[in-house]
Amino acid sequence: MTNKRDIFDSIVERMIQIDAQRAKAYRVPVEQYDVNSGSYENTSLEDIQKYTIEQLKFWTEDDFAVSFRRMLTLEQYRNAEMAELYSQCIIAGPVAYMENLFRELIQKGVLKEENPKQLAVEYYAPLFLLITMLAGYVILMITTIYPVMSESEYLIHKDLEIKGEI
Repeated sequence: MTNKRDIFDSIVERMIQIDAQRAKAYRVPVEQYDVNSGSYENTSLEDIQKYTIEQLKFWTEDDFAVSFRRMLTLEQYRNAEMAELYSQCIIAGPVAYMENLFRELIQKGVLKEENPKQLAVEYYAPLFLLITMLAGYVILMITTIYPVMSESEYLIHKDLEIKGEI
């Protein structure tokens, strides 16, 4: 018999597999820096940029990723283990990943000499904010704005019609 923990573990494992597949597809490192720093040395700024855009789409448009992030967001307040997993998947993990990528780009002279951790935070913060906002926006649109917007659009359209602008 499968219990809740087995189901949860299989969900996390699936997310790890998806993440690895996506990293390979966009030619960014799959493994942690301490396991294979060489893969970080060979990553271009262009690959990082493409991967970042695709990550934004993934975390806001992919049903599995959206559900996974929502689950972790809720569970982080109930369980210390989930809070740590949330941090590693959504906050600290991505920042550390970007820090290592930026460190290598600085060493290669692609980026100017800066604090790689600071660069990583500055780079990732807008992405995190967009993911959070877009996920919330979709829910907001579905539950409140769409019904109101349809009526508002109707009223605006009627107003323009009355003024002879349409």
